[in-house]
Amino acid sequence: MAKLNTGLHQYFTRTILLFLLFNTGTVYGYTLEVKSLKCDFQVNPAGIDNKSPGLSWEISSDQRNVFQAAFQVLVASSLENLSIDKADIWNQGMIQSNQSIQIKYDGKALASATRYYWKVRVQDQHGVFSPFSEASFFETGMLEQEDWKAYWIYGPALEPAACPWFRKTFEVESLPSRATAFVGSVGYHELYVNGRKVGDAILTPSVSDLRKCALYKTYDVTPYLKKGKNAVVIWLASGWADFRDFNPPADFGRDVKPLCIVQMHLDRDRHVLSDSTWRYSPSDTWHLGKWQNSDFGGDSVNALRTARDWNQPEFDDGSWENVSVHNPGLALTSDHIEPNRMVKQIPASAINPVSAGVHQVVMDKLYTGWIEVKVKGRPGDRIIIRASAHPDKAVEFNQRNVYVIGSAGQGIFRNRFSYHEIGYITIEGLDYQPDITDIVGYQVTNDRSVMGGFDCSDHLLRQIYDITCYNYENLSTGGMSVDCPHRERLGYGGDGHGSLDIALDAYASFPFFTKWARDWCDIQDENGRINHTAPTLGGGGGPAWSGFILTMPWAVYLSYGDPRILEHTFTSASRWLDYMARHVRRDGLLGIPSPGHWEYIDSTRWLFLGDWATPHGSEESSTPEASLFNNCYYVYVLGLAAKMAGILDQPEQAHTYREQARRITQAINEKFFDPETHTYIDTRQTHCVMPLIAGVVPPGQVHAVQANLEREILVHRKGHFDTGIHGTYYLVKYLTEVDRSDLIHTLASQTTFPSYGFFIMNGYVTWPEYWHECNSVMHGCLNGIGGWFIRGLAGIRPDPASPGYRNTIIKPAVSGDLEWVKGYHDSPYGRIACHWKRQEKFLEMQISVPSNTSATVYIPASDASRVTEGGMDTSEGVTFLREEKGYVLYQVGSGDYHFMVNE
Repeated sequence: MAKLNTGLHQYFTRTILLFLLFNTGTVYGYTLEVKSLKCDFQVNPAGIDNKSPGLSWEISSDQRNVFQAAFQVLVASSLENLSIDKADIWNQGMIQSNQSIQIKYDGKALASATRYYWKVRVQDQHGVFSPFSEASFFETGMLEQEDWKAYWIYGPALEPAACPWFRKTFEVESLPSRATAFVGSVGYHELYVNGRKVGDAILTPSVSDLRKCALYKTYDVTPYLKKGKNAVVIWLASGWADFRDFNPPADFGRDVKPLCIVQMHLDRDRHVLSDSTWRYSPSDTWHLGKWQNSDFGGDSVNALRTARDWNQPEFDDGSWENVSVHNPGLALTSDHIEPNRMVKQIPASAINPVSAGVHQVVMDKLYTGWIEVKVKGRPGDRIIIRASAHPDKAVEFNQRNVYVIGSAGQGIFRNRFSYHEIGYITIEGLDYQPDITDIVGYQVTNDRSVMGGFDCSDHLLRQIYDITCYNYENLSTGGMSVDCPHRERLGYGGDGHGSLDIALDAYASFPFFTKWARDWCDIQDENGRINHTAPTLGGGGGPAWSGFILTMPWAVYLSYGDPRILEHTFTSASRWLDYMARHVRRDGLLGIPSPGHWEYIDSTRWLFLGDWATPHGSEESSTPEASLFNNCYYVYVLGLAAKMAGILDQPEQAHTYREQARRITQAINEKFFDPETHTYIDTRQTHCVMPLIAGVVPPGQVHAVQANLEREILVHRKGHFDTGIHGTYYLVKYLTEVDRSDLIHTLASQTTFPSYGFFIMNGYVTWPEYWHECNSVMHGCLNGIGGWFIRGLAGIRPDPASPGYRNTIIKPAVSGDLEWVKGYHDSPYGRIACHWKRQEKFLEMQISVPSNTSATVYIPASDASRVTEGGMDTSEGVTFLREEKGYVLYQVGSGDYHFMVNE
């Protein structure tokens, strides 16, 4: 009996240990969990049109130095199957791999319009298994163009500015377990089912090159359906289909608009499709303005024309007309990035009477977005609502709206198919002064998660960071970042450059930039030329605008570690570089590129701009300064292209680009470099930093050119910026990379012209286009300082040798009189954080490194004997590397670390 009890005891002990080993990850005394599952870096995305999407997860543990050794992904066709580990779509068992981001799906061929459920578990380097994660899902869109069975439809008798309703009723005998609607449009759309708007996205879909492709959104309409009669209504507006620009003359060539296509799947075999049986009617809303440079207009709403119950099944649409079918010849692509949403409410702070019936509303802060106004009066009263960024202007660039009061004698105006830059609202037509609570604003932007943060002991620096983030948010709508929201509203690559680092450091940006990268490929001309804005087509610029096709994918790759963005853009980037190469002159320098078939104002003036919007002016295309800038930039992107070619296993192409860069470098130095004064033209900041960051400066002259740059900043400019849109970005980038945050700190600490502090002292809450006073007070030109805060002061940087923050470089700048700095970045693997502070004779530095990653930590110290971690000279997971230029370097695995430096 005793032997039996002993055997049972051993059996149950082994069983419990095996359970712990394979299910809890606690047998070694620590937790091991999998969380934050993402598909193509999104949580539970719908509309995935990638046949092999990437699956990612984070690993959580309370133990240091935890690395994944293997993983198992289960993908199932239903949640029920997944719950019993029946992976009928993909299960390859435990795969020996340390990769935990963008695992390429490799199961059964995915079907269109299908939801897939998945979970994952991992094994660490000690052989410990985590339990399976919570279930996640991804839903495919239309994986093939042939999967579309619906027809494009439009209203043939509509007036050009109308925002019509398209409507269809249908019967549902039994409610589906899941119903999905795919809605594409040329122009904006809203989807309504049985009287309710589906989702909270607005100004949908994102902007695309409507010469080539239209975007569709994916909607879960399951909770909106009912048994019996149902109604689906699409509310449309032409939006970007109306776009025009004049420099160069450009449009999308869409004569038939707005258009929509609807394909609703009720389970697998029941569908509701847009076709000629749908009916349409003008709505109560019309667009005011031309949707073009300086006249994007607004909304006109006539509440007397609002049809009651227009989106309900019981509504009698017998007086509506039948739609017509049209083939626009456009490919349909999923718009599965984070949509535009109302992300923040902006209150009014004051109302001032202007004249009889006219009132000016002062908003709490300048913003991009919508206006909402409660009004009352006689039916038919016409209320005009104008927007401006300036108190002395009632309206800018025809940002004008009209609301006609309906039969109820009261109503609410709110924008629907347009948006504005708003600091002041002028309301005309009321015979009373509105209450301050009657007016509210809504900031509108692509609703991306915040993935980074910064704080410090210097209030001015914190303000600069916060304003840069807020400014960037207000410039990002429709899947692109624009120069300004009110005047040109173009997706300039130049402005994109300036905002690149703050976008990647502070926001979840992979889907956003993946979409925008596709736009840059779409707009490419047959000869290889790429215009200066995408997916819009107008605007002047130069190589540093078009070259965004290289700089943006490279930066995204470094931040996310997924080479597919390089694979998708490299062919277009190579064709553009070939186009540039055809414009290299006999003296070996890049000349002004031909515009191809585009007709620009003033011939070549807008084709070869250098640093734009500096305090001393802009570098015009025909100047030596523009030639120096553009040739250095050309060398810079050739270097990036060579790196990309190497990653994509194209060694011959890499060699070609390196050789081209070498020849251009030689020509630059022959033309512009004075070896006696160590200058390129002169010592202006941009003229020093561009040769430096491009690697143009001869190796023996680098320190001398750096000294010129330092002297230019501290002595000639007395600590002030003298750079524009590109110079500011590359100056901050270069000084951060070479550990001269002290110079950036000096530049950022000024409060006299020209400086960020000067704007703040004068009440700015966004950055203007120019350092001097100008009309555009919300612009992307000065966002270039944004990359310094998290990468420089907090020191959190991607390691080019281990992209995606698989290994992080943590190299904080303990600068000036700063007492403390806190920064974090949520990498694909989890949160990386650095917090340092000075206290009496010690420097304290706390860092966090996510599981399955490592970090190279630079501790500001004269020698290793002054450094302890966790109160000890040596500790688990910390490996001393070397002492280097005022730093002590350590390699650490995942976990939390507490370093102290005895100063």
